Amino acid sequence: MKQRNDSYQQLAAIAKKHYNDRNMCTVIATAKVCKVSYGKAYNACRRNGRKTRHGARSNIYFMAMLDLGFLARNIESDLIGRTIGTAERQLPSKGSYLIHVRGHVAAYTDGKLHDWTSAEQTGKPRRHRITHIHEVKPTNQP
Repeated sequence: MKQRNDSYQQLAAIAKKHYNDRNMCTVIATAKVCKVSYGKAYNACRRNGRKTRHGARSNIYFMAMLDLGFLARNIESDLIGRTIGTAERQLPSKGSYLIHVRGHVAAYTDGKLHDWTSAEQTGKPRRHRITHIHEVKPTNQP
């Protein structure tokens, strides 16, 4: 499967223009950590119960990731309760992670946060409190 590396802005523009979608943080996060196109992530989430223009519970996009050949594993971290801006500075520079805050999820891959909450997007680090962090790996890796 061809690996994609679209930016957050490109994925959001595709969602709005071609899929008339909103509340798509889960689909964009899935696309980023699985390195697939927005369409593949959108269809995988839809097959697992996500409705267009509605957010999705974590079990929906975890199942979509399994369909795409990836597994999300909850990690224990001292970043729980800290802010997204802190995670952006302290998470490892290699690997793929999902950062969960109340009502939202962001993708962090290879040292970069891919979301509207990133310091790069807003000019300053966001202060949303982290509730969970999941590490995402291909299913054929330990």
